[in-house]
Amino acid sequence: MDSRERLIFDTSGLNALANEPDLPVIAKCLGISSCVRLTETNLAEIAATANTHKRSSLIETCQRLVGVGECIGPHHWIIEQQVRLHAARPDIFNWQRLDVRMRALEEEIARPRFLNDDTVAAESRAHFQQTARAFDQLFRDAREAFPIPKDERIQITLPDVVELSLAEGSAHWRMAADIYERYSGTRPSDDEVRAFVRLCPPFDAMMLSTCVAHFHRSVRDFRLPAVYDAGRLDLMCSVYLPYCDRFITNDDGQRNALSAIAGLAGLETKVVAYSEFRQSWLLVA
Repeated sequence: MDSRERLIFDTSGLNALANEPDLPVIAKCLGISSCVRLTETNLAEIAATANTHKRSSLIETCQRLVGVGECIGPHHWIIEQQVRLHAARPDIFNWQRLDVRMRALEEEIARPRFLNDDTVAAESRAHFQQTARAFDQLFRDAREAFPIPKDERIQITLPDVVELSLAEGSAHWRMAADIYERYSGTRPSDDEVRAFVRLCPPFDAMMLSTCVAHFHRSVRDFRLPAVYDAGRLDLMCSVYLPYCDRFITNDDGQRNALSAIAGLAGLETKVVAYSEFRQSWLLVA
C-alpha cells in the first residue's frame, strides 16, 4: 500500500503551481513524499481555458504531476458508483472498495487529444457558464420563495442551516433519496438513505456542500462577509475530500467552504491555501 501523503490540487492551485519557476524540482520532490491525485475536474477546467499558452502550461504541469501520482474520475461518476456499489450489497458496503483511479485521463494528459482542442475549449466554457447560471438561479429562486425578515437573517449561521437540513423528514434527505434512486433505480426509505450517507463520506460531503451553498446564496444576510463564496464546481470538489490528506486551493472562498464541509463530515482531510502549501514545501526543501 502506498503510504505517501495524498494531495489533490484545485485548478486554482494548479494555476499557482504552474507559475512556479522551480516547478520541475517541486514536482520531483513531491513524488518522494506525496502521491498527487489529479481530478477529472482539473482536466475539464484546463480544457476550458481560453488562453492557449496558459492551457499548454497547465497541461505540462499535469504531465509532471501525473508522473508522481495518478488521475481520479469525475465527482458525479464517483457518486454514481458508490450508490451502485451500496445498492448491490448494502450488507457488505465499504466506500473504500471503489477504485477511483481513471487511467484514460492519465493517457489524455500524456498524449492530449481534447485538452489542446480549441473547439472543445469553447464548448466547455459555454457548458460551464450555462451550469453556473442555472446553479445561481436555483438559489436565487429559493431565496425569493422563502423570504426571511432582514433583521433575522443576520442571526442565522451555517450551523443553524445544517441543523435544520439534517432534521428528520427534511428536504435534505429527500434530495439524497432522489439521487440514490436516480443511480440505483430503487427508492430507499428514510432510514436506509440516512444509513447510506453515514457509511459513504463522499456522498455525505456532497450533500453537506448543498447546505453551504444554501446558506451562502439563499439564507445569508448579504451585509455579512461572503466567507463561503464558492461556485458549483468548487463545491462539487467536496466529493474528492475523502480521497486525499490535503486539498490545496488558491481560492479563499473554496478553502473556507471545503474546510467547513470537511469538519461537518468528520474528515481528517486538511484544506489548505496554496500559500500555506508553498511555505511547507520551502521549509522542507
